[in-house]
Amino acid sequence: MFIKIKDSEYLIKMLVLPLAIFSFMLLSVSFLIFNLNFYSTLQDFMLNLGVTFIGIIITVSYVNWILNEHENKKWLDVQVNIHYRIKKFLEGTISTFRLNFGFGLEVFPPNFFDKYDMIKEGMGLYKYTDNQKEIFKEVINVGENVIKPEIGSKIRSMDQKQWILFAKYFIEGQKRLIRIIDLFGNKIEPELFSDLLLLEDSINVFLEFYGAFPDFFGVLESNIPTKALKHKKELYDNMELSITNILSVTLRLMNKMKNIE
Repeated sequence: MFIKIKDSEYLIKMLVLPLAIFSFMLLSVSFLIFNLNFYSTLQDFMLNLGVTFIGIIITVSYVNWILNEHENKKWLDVQVNIHYRIKKFLEGTISTFRLNFGFGLEVFPPNFFDKYDMIKEGMGLYKYTDNQKEIFKEVINVGENVIKPEIGSKIRSMDQKQWILFAKYFIEGQKRLIRIIDLFGNKIEPELFSDLLLLEDSINVFLEFYGAFPDFFGVLESNIPTKALKHKKELYDNMELSITNILSVTLRLMNKMKNIE
């Protein structure tokens, strides 16, 4: 995927397009004069002028293409790094669901950790490198086939401490997501950027909803006032919808990015 240069769009809009219109007009007038068999000098002038403008359009378009290629090469490594950061954030979101819902490492296939290689760096430290695409797909699979079907039952069995921890995870996650959007928003592809914004909105909806009733979710029925208890089903249904939306947007983004470097 390539970076879209705003200056390039401006160049096309303000220079190439007007030149193309003028060229078309001049050539049209030139052929009109030719067909009427008079003012041949004027006809030649307009024909030459139209051809000249076409030459300018070709030159400007070529220069624009060269500049785009140069800019894309400059930012290629940066964009790979941006994609990596987004992927790690999305993987972390799936881990938040997995850990808080009580799913252990058994949800991954037996050979999952064989995909990680450990290499030794300077000062005797070890660094884990991974087969990113394969691992990313395994995480997507866990999100879609293990976590998503269990959201309803899991949130209804969580105690108050688990809810508080769950909310804290997403408060920190939202901060990381906003930082990614603020720092790299103008270098992220529009189809990814729109989903990142939607994910941020979805997390915010969950936090606002939970923040309105933090002393309700996970609390024993005996400790809930009767007036609030009669709305238990509706509140949990709304919460399930809110949390499912976060996971759905996360998975949609991950599926878009699973084959991107």
